[in-house]
Amino acid sequence: MATFNGSSKASFYSYLRMEIWENWKDTANNYTNIGYKLSLVSSNGWPYASGGSYPWSIKDNGVVKASGTISTYNVPAGGTYQIAAGNFNVTHNNDGAKWCDFYGQFSSSAHGNIDVYGGIHLVTIARASTPTLSASTVDYGGSVTIYTNRASTDFTHNMWASFSGETVIIGNSYTTSATFTVPVSLMNKIPNESSSWGTIHVDTYSGGTLIGTKTIVLNTTVPASIVPTITSKTQAEAVSGIFANIGGYVQGISKVEATLAGAGTYSSTITGYEITIEGKTYTGASVTSGLLLGSGSSTITYKVTDSRGRTVTGTNVITILAYTQPTLTSFSVVRKTGATTTLQVERSGTFSHLTAKNQATMAVYTKLKTATDWGTAKSSVNSTTGSYRGVVELTGHVDTSSYDVKVVFYDEFTSGNPSSATLSVSTAIVPMSWSRTGVGAGKVWERGALDVGGDAYISGELNVTGDTTVSSKLNVTGDTALSGTLNATGTTNMSGALNLQSKDGTGLKRVYPSSKGTGWFKDETTGLVLQWGNGTFTPTGSVHDISRSLPVGMPTVFHSVHVSIRPMDIASWIFNGSINAYSYNVSSFRAVFSGLTTGKQYGYYFFAIGE
Repeated sequence: MATFNGSSKASFYSYLRMEIWENWKDTANNYTNIGYKLSLVSSNGWPYASGGSYPWSIKDNGVVKASGTISTYNVPAGGTYQIAAGNFNVTHNNDGAKWCDFYGQFSSSAHGNIDVYGGIHLVTIARASTPTLSASTVDYGGSVTIYTNRASTDFTHNMWASFSGETVIIGNSYTTSATFTVPVSLMNKIPNESSSWGTIHVDTYSGGTLIGTKTIVLNTTVPASIVPTITSKTQAEAVSGIFANIGGYVQGISKVEATLAGAGTYSSTITGYEITIEGKTYTGASVTSGLLLGSGSSTITYKVTDSRGRTVTGTNVITILAYTQPTLTSFSVVRKTGATTTLQVERSGTFSHLTAKNQATMAVYTKLKTATDWGTAKSSVNSTTGSYRGVVELTGHVDTSSYDVKVVFYDEFTSGNPSSATLSVSTAIVPMSWSRTGVGAGKVWERGALDVGGDAYISGELNVTGDTTVSSKLNVTGDTALSGTLNATGTTNMSGALNLQSKDGTGLKRVYPSSKGTGWFKDETTGLVLQWGNGTFTPTGSVHDISRSLPVGMPTVFHSVHVSIRPMDIASWIFNGSINAYSYNVSSFRAVFSGLTTGKQYGYYFFAIGE
């Protein structure tokens, strides 16, 4: 509480004393009641008395707050005479503060004008209410309580808010608190943000008088539930004709064309599209996948992102039909017993029937061994069951000629690159036949001085001066001297030495360098190298490579290579490998086989010549 106690200078045996103090405050009306006392005080120990009409006054900042007159006064020696006492009201500034500049005056004939003055700060009266919030952050659509913290029970409050340039009226005549629900429509003001700041304004009234305004900020956030929407998500077969023919997606054949559309919420816009197919994510509203590699149920995930960075996902499930290319599992051909002009062809294969909508075709072709044109198919069967096995008899094949027989196996997707295999069938089997120029053993003679059908076992030396073609197994226990070309399509077992001679009859030094690797023969004079071998493998895919490299110190270029393979459950060699041609100074060869069955065991045989 502010007080003042001051005196004037002594004048004619006495001086003027003024006492000021705060009594009480009227917060609603913004004033303080001031108590006062004005007195004459003896200054020299002498008494003094006088009669007449003597005025007095107290002013605040030049405004008279109290005044009057007295007719007599009697100041006792060393004592005090009270001129006046009472109270008056002082109105504070609008902000509740107040500085008072008080001035007291007394006039008499004996003293003349005596004055005293001094200033005090009155205790500030709380004016505009200072609001607080129940929470500093609230979602759009959520509510917050605004507490007024008013200084007087007479105060009421009008409230309003401003968000992103838009004014929202909260309400009027609130006393202690108000509940404010942030309109969800305000999210339209922040299409690219997930939060914003708003300002709440609280006007404080006393009666109908505005006594002040204070503000407080509120952080408003877009609820987590406010995300963009997926308006459409579709997928279709991207490879022409598959869906129309098969009615579904096919493993390794089909592609997916997926499309996606979305929309923002509360003025947000769509900024990104993502589509994930078989674990690979594509960017864009319309995408085409790579080949579908899996089978069974496959989930496609669709994702939309808006300008607030919010996302939404959706899924569609497709079914992919398992598929493998048609595979020949067995193939054999013989002349029919008792009807040697008829060829009995047994063949079997498996394929993916795709719910009986994929049709496979197994066709058989024949030609004279000396011919180059296969002509048209001698037999053709169709199947939608997933497998085929059968024997077909092909008539009209003379028993004095050898034939090549080819089986082609394909389906809706592999007609341009079918699985195929070729076998040869000799002339009719007879113990011996002869002609004017040669003898046939085990077959009807067709060519050469000796035409042998079947295995040949030689316990002595074999001396060949011309070309040698072996279509079956060759077992030699004695030495072998060869001056022509050796063509071996069957297994060659040699326990004796192999003596190779050039066509001009030049003798070759025979060397078997075991340190260079089993199966190698090298002529140290000419550099000619011969290698053969066999083995097995189990492919992990439909394609498999077989390769061989020359050991260190051996020749570096292969001239000719023959490689054959067969499934281990088939006796005949049915596949010839496609040999990659290598340039000069390459010391390896490679055979590539396709159309294989994963996990199935295959055998292989190779014969290579280099220099």
